[in-house]
This record gives sequence, C-alpha cells and structure tokens, in this order.
Amino acid sequence: MTDTLLLLFVALITIGALFLGHSVALTFGGLGIILGLIFVGPAVLPIAVTKTYSVMVSFPLIAIPLFIFMAYILECSGVAQRMFNGIRDLVAPIPGGLAIAVTIVCTVFAASTGIIGASIVSMGVLAGPYLLENKYDKRLTVGTIMAGGTLGILIPPSMLLIVLGAVAGISVGQLFIGAIIPGLLLSLLYVIYIFVICCRNPALGPPVAPEDMDVLRVRLVRGMISVTPPVLLMLTVLGSIFFGIATPSEAGAIGAFAAIILMVCYGQFNMKNMRYATTATIKTSCMVMFIIVGVNIFSAVFMAMGCGKTLGSLFEALGNQWLFFAMVMLLIYLLGMIIDWTAILMLLVPIFFPIAKDVYGVDPFWFGMMVAINLQVSFLSPPFGYALFFMKSLQLPGVTLGDIYRGSLPFIALQVVGLIIVALFPQTVTFLTDLAFAQ
Repeated sequence: MTDTLLLLFVALITIGALFLGHSVALTFGGLGIILGLIFVGPAVLPIAVTKTYSVMVSFPLIAIPLFIFMAYILECSGVAQRMFNGIRDLVAPIPGGLAIAVTIVCTVFAASTGIIGASIVSMGVLAGPYLLENKYDKRLTVGTIMAGGTLGILIPPSMLLIVLGAVAGISVGQLFIGAIIPGLLLSLLYVIYIFVICCRNPALGPPVAPEDMDVLRVRLVRGMISVTPPVLLMLTVLGSIFFGIATPSEAGAIGAFAAIILMVCYGQFNMKNMRYATTATIKTSCMVMFIIVGVNIFSAVFMAMGCGKTLGSLFEALGNQWLFFAMVMLLIYLLGMIIDWTAILMLLVPIFFPIAKDVYGVDPFWFGMMVAINLQVSFLSPPFGYALFFMKSLQLPGVTLGDIYRGSLPFIALQVVGLIIVALFPQTVTFLTDLAFAQ
C-alpha cells in the first residue's frame, strides 16, 4: 500500500467510525491502538502510555477545569439573566434591539465562561422565547443566539485557546490577549448586521414601544448595574494576564474565586449550586481530557505510520503561502463540521504548524488565531455544526431544523468576513500582544 493510499484508508476508516456515533475519545483512542498494532506493532502500547502521561502532566491544561468551574459558578449565579434584562432595557427601543442585546450578553458571557454549550443553552432558554413572543423572525432569533454563543470558543478565556497553546507551544496568555480584538470584531459585525437588516425590514426585529419601557434614567441605571459585575470579572481575569500578574492557570483560579464572590453577592451561594457546579466541572473536564488523551494516542500512531509526513508533503508541494493557507483553512472548516475541535487541534497542529513556520514563513501565533476563528465558523455550519444541535435541543416553539440551518447562514458569512479581515490585517491580532508583551 502506497503512502497516499494508506493516508486515504486511515481518513476513511476514521470518518466512518465517527459516523457510527461512537464517542470521539473512544473512536480516536481505539483506532489509534488498533491501527498501531496492525501497522506499527507492539511498540504502540508504550507510545499510548507515554502520550497519556504527557497529557496528565501538562501544566497549561490545568487552566481548563478552573475556567470551566468559573463558567458553571456564573451559570448558577444567574448573571446571564441579569445581564440580558439590563441590556434589553437599554437597546430594546431600537430596531433589532432585543437581538442586539442577546449578542452583547453573549459577548460578555463568552468573556466570562468560554464554553459554547453554556452560552447557547443559557441564552436560548432566557432570550429565545422572549424574542419570539415579541414577533422577532425565527431565523434571526436562532441565528443570533447561535452566533453569539460560538464567540465563547474565541473570546478568552477559551478552552480552545488553552489546548491550542499547549499543543502548538504558543503562550496561552499571548493567545488570550490576541483573541480579544478578533472576538470583539465578530461581535460588532453581528450587531451591525442585525441593526441594518432590522432598519430595512422592521418586521424582522420590531422595536419595543417606548411606552412599554421604564423611563430612560431607570433603564440606564439598571443596565449599568447588571453589566458591571461580569465586566469587572472579565477585566480581572484578562487584566491579570495582560499586566503579567498571573499566568493563565493562575488567572483561572482568580476568576473562579471572583465568580464565587459574585455568587455570594447575588444571594445564590448554597450547597445545591456548589454541588452542581463542582459535579458539572468534573464531568466536563474529564470529557475534555479524555478526548485529548484519545486523540493524542491517535495522532502519535498517525505520525508513526508516516501518514503525517505524507499529508505534510502534499501541503508543502503547494508552493504558495496563500494557497497553503486557503487549503488548510478549508480542510479545518470541513473537518470542524464532523469532528470535535479538540481532535482537530491535536491531529493537525503538529503537522501544519511546522510547515507554516519553516516552509512558508508564517507566524505561528497569527496562524493559530486563524485556526481558532475558522473553528468558530465550523461550529455554526450545516449540517453537523455543534451549535445547530445545541439550538435544536432547546425545541423553541415553531422553530424547525430548517429554520436553524437557514438562520445560521448570514452569520457564517459574517464570520468568513471577519476571518478575511484578520487575515489581511494581522495587526488585529498582534496589536494588544505587542503592548502586553513588549520588552
């Protein structure tokens, strides 16, 4: 069997196994060991042990359970509900105001949690029925919630950026700071789009009548009170990294402690909520680490079989920096619709990052941010984007799977626009990092 045929065989059998519905961790881990025993031999077993141990002692990954715990503490504290109510009061009288409020809340929530599922489900439950009751277009409603929710994969603290930094050997703190402007850029694109289409066709997102709202002064005060605590939490976490006070792992501990204080202030601190947050953190952290271990084993066997070298050679032969960039982005986008983002990072980063740096002279930090933005696009893309199924699970009244698919399309286009802007203007990624890490 030639190297190319072997690569094609491994790709097909892996995709086929995933379509059977087995868990990502078991699929990659099991296939790694089975294929390794067939093509590599008994030496695959020590490889699996070594790779598992390397994941368990990886210091950057300590930040994952800390930020997950912070996310669940915030969920129990009811901060999303308070933010939505406050921001809704400020922007509801303008066209598309409720959808804009959802986007803003998702942006702040993403900067406080970093978990896509939590953002989409929380906003879907809190805001979805409310928007539909106020005659908002179904596709605009679900598209806004899904697009806003996927910001959690990009805006720090993001689990994706933590794993990316650990695998690619890039400073997680640098990735956190570099992701701020691209994340806010995407949020701004969503807000502009919602406002423009609702101005042109008010039936898509009718403004709430001013007489149905409280007086302006009351709305301003209530909005500021609701937004200030989570914004302060975000500034505490990112500021400690930006000013070199703490590493990302230490910032995760700071954020978790600050979230508990916020829970106490909101009167939600009790054993029931703490038990839920702790249990959910353990389950989610174990799931993520299990996936990382399984994919790490598969990746090591993939390399030992020579498939990584074959795939790398195909992309080296492209001979053009931008063609290489476009093909990698296309591959990651397509894989992102069917494979977990953890698997993509663990499998492709060791192959493509050295090629990007050594062959095409691409900055690994900038390249990493492009990968992160691209994976956000794939989360929203039909037919298998995870955000689509999170939204479908909520079963909003009158919303079909077709509405969810069509509602995602305009926001996918906006994400592609954001990706192009960041690609053409690298300063959107490097500006803040140059300030924070200047010698």
